[in-house]
Amino acid sequence: MTRIEDTGKQNESVLKSSSQSQTVTRAIDVLNLFTAERPELGIMEMSRLLGISKSSVHRLATTLESAGYLRQDQAHQRYQLGFKVLQLANILLTSLKFRDIAFPWMEKLRSQTYETVSLYVADRDARICIERLEGTQDIRFVVDINMRLPLHTGAAGKLLLAYQSETARKQFIVQWQSESDGLFTHSYSTGGEFERELASIRKHGYAISIGERVTYAAALAVPILNYRGEILAALTISGPSVRFTEEHILQWLPSAQQAARAISEQMGYHAAT
Repeated sequence: MTRIEDTGKQNESVLKSSSQSQTVTRAIDVLNLFTAERPELGIMEMSRLLGISKSSVHRLATTLESAGYLRQDQAHQRYQLGFKVLQLANILLTSLKFRDIAFPWMEKLRSQTYETVSLYVADRDARICIERLEGTQDIRFVVDINMRLPLHTGAAGKLLLAYQSETARKQFIVQWQSESDGLFTHSYSTGGEFERELASIRKHGYAISIGERVTYAAALAVPILNYRGEILAALTISGPSVRFTEEHILQWLPSAQQAARAISEQMGYHAAT
């Protein structure tokens, strides 16, 4: 049988496929413009850096924003990476490699403290426990893996929030202040008070909480960093507050920091000399 093909339709299909491929490539190029040194960009800057028209950049940015890969600061009309990127990063963090690297250090930390040791990552305005080793004492603190918890309470949550951008922190604070449950406003009278606490966490490099989310529970959290010095996860020791004395915290902190530093280095982080 002789088959007659419509070459016009074939050519149209090829052109459409080529155009879609170019659009995807340009969208990736837009995302790749954002770095730790350049976390915010306007349409004109992106147009200049990519060498394409402002209208093309605007269409790409609008599409990426609607999909959650970019977000726009309405006050200044500038774009930042969106929370969808963070979600994908969190999926990567749950990969076997990361957990394999962290697990031996978590075991060592538990053997030194006898308390529950956990890993938390940020997911939008919450945190998720991605790994946990229960403490060896009869009375211990337990959190289910994959459990979502508030980002504004508890040592791990505040540590993860403290290392995010100023814009992200302020957006979350405005959101929490408007929520009807009053959980945030019950703990902090003003956003400025909370920001000062987060600044102190960044300055000292760790966070402590006593009875914030759960009465009679306490935690100590230190940051695990990536090769850019950005926070990947919070390494956390938690247990009954009665055992989290100042003496114990001062004793555990160097061990927690050593473990977090070792994991960070294996994930590509190199401290500035």
